[in-house]
Amino acid sequence: MTGDTTAPALGQDATRPGGSRRRWGWICAGAAGVTLIAGAVTVAVLNSTVFTPEAVVERYLDAVREGDGATAFGLAQARFADAEAPGENPDGLSTALLDGEALASTLTGVEDLQVTEVSADESDLAGTDEADDADAVVRVSFTVDGAEHHSDFGVNRTGRDWLVFPRWSMQEVALQEVVLEPSGLPENAAADAPVADVNEVPVPLTGRDAESQSRFAVLPPAVVTAEYEGSFVASVSPGRAIVENTGAAAGEDAEQAHRLELTLGATEALTAEIQRQISEHLTFCTDQKVLQPTGCPMRYWTSNRVTPDSIEWSIPEDPKIYLEHENDASQIRIAGVDAVARITLEEIDLVTGEARTVEEDLPFELQAELTVTPERVVVRPDLS
Repeated sequence: MTGDTTAPALGQDATRPGGSRRRWGWICAGAAGVTLIAGAVTVAVLNSTVFTPEAVVERYLDAVREGDGATAFGLAQARFADAEAPGENPDGLSTALLDGEALASTLTGVEDLQVTEVSADESDLAGTDEADDADAVVRVSFTVDGAEHHSDFGVNRTGRDWLVFPRWSMQEVALQEVVLEPSGLPENAAADAPVADVNEVPVPLTGRDAESQSRFAVLPPAVVTAEYEGSFVASVSPGRAIVENTGAAAGEDAEQAHRLELTLGATEALTAEIQRQISEHLTFCTDQKVLQPTGCPMRYWTSNRVTPDSIEWSIPEDPKIYLEHENDASQIRIAGVDAVARITLEEIDLVTGEARTVEEDLPFELQAELTVTPERVVVRPDLS
């Protein structure tokens, strides 16, 4: 019996039927291998860039920058001192800087922000329970007006996502306390109910609520600024506190509280108002057609006879006013006023009967008491 020796048609596969299946299997296996390798590379890249200790801190900073207080608070597991439950605020600190635009503003002055992992031994947490318990320490480095600062945060691995990606969580972050400390507030300032601006939050400087509303809980890192602008009293320069993560919770240690000093002094408008009131008083003096105006510092002495209607007083130049403690509105006072009065009159010599016109400049000093509030100025010339 002869075998079938028919040759395959031109272009027909001469291999055995099972050969194509094996080749397809090899292709599939190769593709699977490439997929596994690509998957492994992807996992490695994500583990080194997305699912890292730094990433959870960056998400926290993003929430602060966006004013998302709930997210920032949750990521930081933030706590108050002596709190027995999450979010409890036993010391009654103001929470105005923990949400919204006020929260976002705490990073406004922060520049050159960088987030990196550092050795626990080299961190500010070294030797603390936080460092001992942390799986990693993340440093947030930043500058404020060119000066370098940083805050360190402990981070722990708390499981895996999708079985392969490590899940990281920040250790409990202690809320920091910032205390507004105004100085130079005039004694009677309460009459004007002055209100300062602390990161866009109105804060009373006087009254029964002033103390409680002047103590703020803050998420680190932060820059907290304070300003006050009254008509006659204002902040000499903006007060500023740079808040780093000290580890002590807000209200826990008064020595650890960040001092937000706000020095109040005189405005240019105060000097102008004092000048106006003194000039007004001197106008009262120059309107009197007498040689010794009542309640006034100027006097003209003569033994001759004077025609009363000829007497004319004037102040040819603005008085020079000397103020003390201009950068401390609580102590500001008028140290003295130097001025020159000019008198013009007709004088008749009692011996010769000769009439002559007299014009004479008479320097004098004026003393005055000063009462200042942010919106009110009272000058009381010494009439003695």
